[in-house]
Amino acid sequence: MEAVTRPLSICVTGAADSPHESERAQALRRLGHRVRMVSPTPATLDGIPVTVPWGAQLRPAPVRRLGVMLATLWTIWRERADVVHCHYAAEYATWAAAVLGKSPLVITVMGGDVLFDEQGTQGAVGRALTRFALRRADLVTVKSPRLAQVVADMGVARDRIMEVLWGIDLQAFRADSQKVEVLRNGWGAADDAVVFFSPRPFKPFYNQPLMVEALARVRAQFPNTLLAMTTYGEADGYRDQLQAQAQALGCGDALRFVEPCAHADMAHLYGASDIVLSIPPSDGFPQTLVEAAAIGKPCIMTGAERFTGLIAAGEQAIFTDMTVDAVTARCFELATDAALRQRVAASALAFSRARADLMVEAARVSNRMQDLVGGTPCAA
Repeated sequence: MEAVTRPLSICVTGAADSPHESERAQALRRLGHRVRMVSPTPATLDGIPVTVPWGAQLRPAPVRRLGVMLATLWTIWRERADVVHCHYAAEYATWAAAVLGKSPLVITVMGGDVLFDEQGTQGAVGRALTRFALRRADLVTVKSPRLAQVVADMGVARDRIMEVLWGIDLQAFRADSQKVEVLRNGWGAADDAVVFFSPRPFKPFYNQPLMVEALARVRAQFPNTLLAMTTYGEADGYRDQLQAQAQALGCGDALRFVEPCAHADMAHLYGASDIVLSIPPSDGFPQTLVEAAAIGKPCIMTGAERFTGLIAAGEQAIFTDMTVDAVTARCFELATDAALRQRVAASALAFSRARADLMVEAARVSNRMQDLVGGTPCAA
């Protein structure tokens, strides 16, 4: 990847401790841009200064929100970057950049920030500010044709909407066979075990209880079946709830809870699994599919209609309805058909290479940024 001939100063807003936002910021830096972040959470990033607006320590909650809001406005007001690139449309920094008239303004939509009714996000004021910010943006990136339509319905001109999957660094996201073996041994996975893996945040929205119900049914035919779940973003009392549910269903010994880890280490977790589960009721475009594909694992997903024109049922993913019967059927389908697992994983990997290579996608966005400020594009 060639460096840009005119490096830009880019202020990226978003959670610096999120692998998605931080890796996209790093990709822009690797293209030669001068990148800094404004983040609601602290983190140390290689080569990227991170500013956290004050106010998070204030109490009570209403005072804290007001303090963070004012501090974010002040921080964005002082920003003199060539481009302000905001991740997540429904966020203080994004709203501040729009209200303050920052330009060029690029907003990367994630899914829940614009799927108001599906995900119950924001009140009336927050929704109004989100719509205002999107209409104010010079460029809005979305991860699927459906999200493009949602954004267009909010009044954003089509020529300012760009489909960008971002994806991952396919060269760097690799599973180490020795670490995979250590993980499977630690989980007590027999040689013939089928390990299902849930990499999504550990919250009720992501339907882990439905996975546990399906696990109990699959175990009736495959006694060595296990379900590993990451506990990233763990909701209060959620682990106890799932353990109690599993005990009642007779599969309490089949759950494995995986503590949060560095993003690179997630590759080993995918490698230690056989089938990946991602079944929330609403999604933008799950990074899970791309990560699983990079490691050669098939993914069971919800929301086939959300990805029309992007991925196809039975090809890059196995889609399911959100019922225990449907999820169980899809689990049996993949658990019993090794050829199907390999075919779906291979198709997903080919899709990822064509559409979700992080550096290629970052170069596309960089080119549009260069256009917005009158610069020279970089080679993709």
